[in-house]
Amino acid sequence: MKQPNQIEPPVETSPPAPQTPNPPASTAKSGGVLRGVGITLLAFGLLFGTVAGVVVATNNRPDELTEEERPTLPEVAVVVASESQVQTRVTGYGEVRAQFEISLAAEVEGQIVDLGSSFATGSLVDKGALLVQVDESRYLERLALARSAVAQARVVLLQEEREAAQARREWERAKLSGTPDSPLLLHEPQLASARAELAAAEARLISAQLDVERTHIKAPFNAVVLRRHVSPGTYLQPGTVVADLIDRDRVEIRVPLSPDQWALLPEADLLGADRTPLTLTAHDGRATWRGYVLRVERHVESASRQRALIAAVDQPLSLANPLLPGTFVTAEIDGKRLDRVISIPASAMTRRGEVWYVTPDRRLASYPVSPLFERDGQLVVPPPTRDAEIEILVQPLQAYAPGMKVMTFEEREIGAEVDPAEEVRHDRAE
Repeated sequence: MKQPNQIEPPVETSPPAPQTPNPPASTAKSGGVLRGVGITLLAFGLLFGTVAGVVVATNNRPDELTEEERPTLPEVAVVVASESQVQTRVTGYGEVRAQFEISLAAEVEGQIVDLGSSFATGSLVDKGALLVQVDESRYLERLALARSAVAQARVVLLQEEREAAQARREWERAKLSGTPDSPLLLHEPQLASARAELAAAEARLISAQLDVERTHIKAPFNAVVLRRHVSPGTYLQPGTVVADLIDRDRVEIRVPLSPDQWALLPEADLLGADRTPLTLTAHDGRATWRGYVLRVERHVESASRQRALIAAVDQPLSLANPLLPGTFVTAEIDGKRLDRVISIPASAMTRRGEVWYVTPDRRLASYPVSPLFERDGQLVVPPPTRDAEIEILVQPLQAYAPGMKVMTFEEREIGAEVDPAEEVRHDRAE
């Protein structure tokens, strides 16, 4: 209930918001299209400006590249090879052995009563020199008996010959016709027996004489005594080895060679017939000797598939540097001459049998090769081109590819420059 004369506070009210009239639908759609067209035009404008800027920058680019922009080429080590004529030299290895090696054995039984003055290990003995003297008394006795048997056989033969002649005369005086009923009448069988007995006695005499000679064991050739197996007082049996001897007039070296090495040599028959000279070098390189090809073997070893030639050196112990049996040597013999070939380091050939080289336009190329022969760490191979000088890569890498642009170390040292524009064009073309 209202009190009298009480005034009520006024009530604040917000003014009414102004009313915005709604646009027509056609007007709103036209405004969205205009905004889309504007954005598209703006994007094309930005793209055109970017392209124009790139073109201008490219046209105004300086001719010289900075050090950072300059292309860096792989550097390679090369060796310059030129075609030439090469004298091939075939190398093989072998052991020096004496021409003859024997174990000298006794042929008679008996006790050793003496040794030759030069019969010692390492001694040089001449052919016919006495090495061992066996007790010969029993053999002298057998020799005397054999001589007696020969003498008796000769007497018997003479008697039979006389009796046979007498029987023939009596038969003729009897003037009997025909032939005797038995050949015994004319002593023909008795005469044949006496002749055979004499022949046997003479053979036993020869055997007895040989036995006496065999009690003197002698060197069968000019030799070196490798080992002595007996001493004075040793009792020998036939077959007992008394010494090991080797020939000292000639040594031989068997040198196996591969088919490729044989292909570099003259005909096999000519090697031995012409006594082709060769050089022998000790394994330590301290001595060399001159020898010759004595003969060639006529078979190929089944295990190694190699064929050997036999080299020889005469009077090896009389040389200034004696060539001793048992020495391991390297044999070198001149072979055929090869025309239009090059020599390259062994490291220049890859495991796949390829050799890389630098072409005149400074790019890499490779070609497969089969080395003709090797000498002093160098391979002799056919050249890849007919150029006067060929730059062969000393040690190619697996990363190399044909056509790759490279620079040699020599070119880097002399400051050789690369044409950047040409290199860029090549890279783009690839």
